[in-house]
Amino acid sequence: MRDVWEDGAVTRIDATGVGGLGSDLSPTGGGAAPLESALIGRSRALAPVVRGERVLGPGSRGAGLRRVQQGLRALGLLPDGAHANGRWSESVREALVAFQQRQGLEPTGVIDAATVRALDHAMAPIEGALREAGADGSISTEELRAAERKLIETYGEERGRRILIAALGQNPDKISFEALDYIQGRIGSMEGHIARYEQVLRGHLAGAKLLDADFDGKLDADDLVFTREADGSVRRERLGRALRDRVEIGRAMVDAAYALAEKEPEFGDLEFNPGAWRLEDEDLEYEDGMGVMVPADGVPPSVAIEDIFKNTDMYAFECATALTIIRYKAILDLIGPEDFDRAFADLRVGPWETEDDAKRLWKIEGSGARGEERPATEAEKKLVKPGEYTYFRNWDVSKEAFEGGWQGENVLYLGDGLYYGHPFGVVSGEDIVEYLNSARKAGATRSASLLDLRARIDPSVFELDEIPNE
Repeated sequence: MRDVWEDGAVTRIDATGVGGLGSDLSPTGGGAAPLESALIGRSRALAPVVRGERVLGPGSRGAGLRRVQQGLRALGLLPDGAHANGRWSESVREALVAFQQRQGLEPTGVIDAATVRALDHAMAPIEGALREAGADGSISTEELRAAERKLIETYGEERGRRILIAALGQNPDKISFEALDYIQGRIGSMEGHIARYEQVLRGHLAGAKLLDADFDGKLDADDLVFTREADGSVRRERLGRALRDRVEIGRAMVDAAYALAEKEPEFGDLEFNPGAWRLEDEDLEYEDGMGVMVPADGVPPSVAIEDIFKNTDMYAFECATALTIIRYKAILDLIGPEDFDRAFADLRVGPWETEDDAKRLWKIEGSGARGEERPATEAEKKLVKPGEYTYFRNWDVSKEAFEGGWQGENVLYLGDGLYYGHPFGVVSGEDIVEYLNSARKAGATRSASLLDLRARIDPSVFELDEIPNE
């Protein structure tokens, strides 16, 4: 397989490089399954363990450990929310001890050949499930439904679902493109964000679909991207860290834009809830949408931001302030309230008014970033990805429209040809251009258009996330 993205941080994988293990629903009596026919026994990463040349324990990491973690999750031995991330942890050791005790093995808490053989034997239900679901080719939606029904009838809903998850994780190359929607809807919705993740991902890779490869409900670098080739074949690739960060940030920005659009805030000079905010300089008289607000005394920055979405009828602002609010809301979603309050203790919100940390995180590109305003070419328009900022310029705005602030419109690209702009809400680019063109001076023939300008939150925002799973 090729790398999924052009970024240098992406890793190449093959079809067996991501996966899971089965449940221990069948006893170990009668000896372990032959390694040459067992799913985990085929793992190159675990080959030295199988040969008895090494064990995996504290400090271990990599694909072999990830496969064992997936199996422990399928058995229900790892705590909820634990990631199959290929890194050793105390929870992995505890799960191994529990598994080894259940199998009558010495409870060493490390991964040795005997433990791998026991896990291999536990794969029998998965081998059968895949065989009956058409493992000789791609598993269709109907075959997947049939396999799920049979597993649940045989083992009960919880254990049957675990076996199915393990089977799919072990064999992503057997999942058909069409079956992905069923999988996402039933067992891998990424906490309800899957549609938004794919909306953002399509801006980077046309027609792409996602698979939560370890079924942990989170977007991570080891998740798989499915794309269809021109000849109808399906390409399956690892998401990778760089694209994972872009998609996660884009999802948060797009979510924040939709949330603000749903609340329909007023467009106008700055107004706010005095219980949450105050003016930065109360001696100045602000007009034309200007003004900077800061959290009221004793109000945490995260609470102040959330209040805009909770008590929206008390607020009014212009388009640049709306985009600043969206940026802060996205960061809050990405790092959580406690980290947000620590990182943005000096929170400032106004038309492109922020504190230094937020400015550092805002990466601007294009000729417009250098003060060279010109229309974007078709190629440059395609560089704007979902969750990124850009600007529609009204090149021949009338004097009256200019005084009303219609020299252009700050927008966030949402993907699929849609933008968020205040007060437009969620509209197409054509709708924005049509409105701006109606505000041109008499006799103007030059259409409003996108600038060669784009901006996004830098992935270094994740460095602010010091409290995981907040």
